[in-house]
Amino acid sequence: MKEVDRMKQKIFLSCLCIPFLLVACSGFGMQMKGERDEYSSYAAEEPAPSNRESESDAKEIHGGGRTGAARAKKAERLMADKDSEAGNTEGDDNSSRVKDEEEVIIYEADCSVSVKSVKDSVKVVTDLSKEFGGYIDGSTSSDSYRSAIVVVRVPSKKFDSFLNALSRVGDIESREVRATNVSDEYRDLSARLVTSQKILERLNALLQKEVDMQARIAILREIDRVTAQIESYKARIAYLKGLADYATVRVTLKAESRTAVRRYIPSPFAWIRGLNPESRTITRRSVIAFPPPEGFFALDDDFNSRNGLYLYTLPGDTAGIRTGSVELYPKADMSFWKSAFEYDAANRLYRVVDKKEIAAEGVTFALYHCRVAAGKYYSVAFAVSGPDIVVVEALYRDEDSYKANKERIEQFVAHGGKK
Repeated sequence: MKEVDRMKQKIFLSCLCIPFLLVACSGFGMQMKGERDEYSSYAAEEPAPSNRESESDAKEIHGGGRTGAARAKKAERLMADKDSEAGNTEGDDNSSRVKDEEEVIIYEADCSVSVKSVKDSVKVVTDLSKEFGGYIDGSTSSDSYRSAIVVVRVPSKKFDSFLNALSRVGDIESREVRATNVSDEYRDLSARLVTSQKILERLNALLQKEVDMQARIAILREIDRVTAQIESYKARIAYLKGLADYATVRVTLKAESRTAVRRYIPSPFAWIRGLNPESRTITRRSVIAFPPPEGFFALDDDFNSRNGLYLYTLPGDTAGIRTGSVELYPKADMSFWKSAFEYDAANRLYRVVDKKEIAAEGVTFALYHCRVAAGKYYSVAFAVSGPDIVVVEALYRDEDSYKANKERIEQFVAHGGKK
C-alpha cells in the first residue's frame, strides 16, 4: 500500500513539473499562429504521454547524467504535446476577439494648390490644420518661396472636411486620395502580441521555480528574446494606429503663373549692366591702389594681361577679389549711383544681405554684400574718385567662405589709397 502511495506522489509531482519545464524549451518559439498549428499537427500524429510516461520523462529531465541540451530536447517534445491539447482553444479565443475590432484604415492624400503667395499660404495651411484638430508634421520650401510642401496630420474623421477646406488656401490643381486597409496586419500583430505576452508570463513563472542553473540561463535568454519581440509588436501596432487615427495630407503650394512674364530690364549704365560675379567686365586698372589683403595671393601678371579673373585670391579659390575703374558718366554723386545699383540688383533678384559705407583715403565706398545664387555670395563696392568710379568686386565660393572673409574684404576696401 505504501508503494502505491509513493507511486501516486511521483505521478502527481511529475504532472506539476512537466508543464513548466516544457514551456522553457519548446514554448519559446511558439508565438506565431503558423508555428502553433505545426505543433498541433504533431500532437495529432502522436498521442500525449501517459502518466507513467510522464513520470519517466520527468526523471530524465531532472535526473542526473543528462546535459542541458538533452533536457531541452526532451522538454520540447513534451511541450509540443501539451500545447496541442490546450493551444487550439486559446487561438480560437484570440481570433473571435480580434474579429470584433473595427477596421483599421490609413488615409493619405496629395494635393497641389496654386496660390498667390506661397509664404503667406504656408501660414494659412498651418492655421487650417489647427482648426481641424491636426498639426504640421513637416514642411520644405524653395529659397525664393516659389513652391513649398507642407505635410499635415489631421484626425481621420475630419479627413474629407479638411480636403474640402483646402479650397480656402487657393485653387486646387490636383488631388489624389488613397485608403489602405491594414486591418489584417493589425489583427495579426495584436494576436501575436497577446500570445507572446502569455508566453512571457509562463516563462517568468517557470523562472521562479527553476533551480537548475543551465535551465535558468536558457529561460532568461528566451525571456529577453520574447520581450524584444513584444516591444517590436507594440511599436508596429502603435505606428499603424497613429497612421490610422491621423490621416496624412501632403499639400504642395505653387505660386500662380502670372500672365505678364517678368523680364530683366538691364541697367542703362554700362558698368552696372556689365557686372557679373563669374566674369571680369571692368578691365581698366583702378586709379586707387589697394595693398594685398592678408592671406591672399597676388596674381598681378595674369590680371594685368586681362586674362586673370582675380587680382587677389585665397588658396583653393574659396574667395577672389578684383578692382577696376570706369569713367564717371553721367557725372552724378554717390546717392545717384547707389540708387542705380540697388535698382539693378533688385532686377537681377540679388538679395542684399548687408550694406554699409566705408571711408577710404579721400573717398567713401558704398559696399553691398549680396546673395546671388544658392550658396554663392558676391560683394560690390564703388566710390566716386575725381573723374572716375572705382569698383571693387569679391566672389565667395559658398556661405562659409563669405562669413569667414566678409570682414577682410571690408578692411581691404577701407585700405584703398593708403600706402
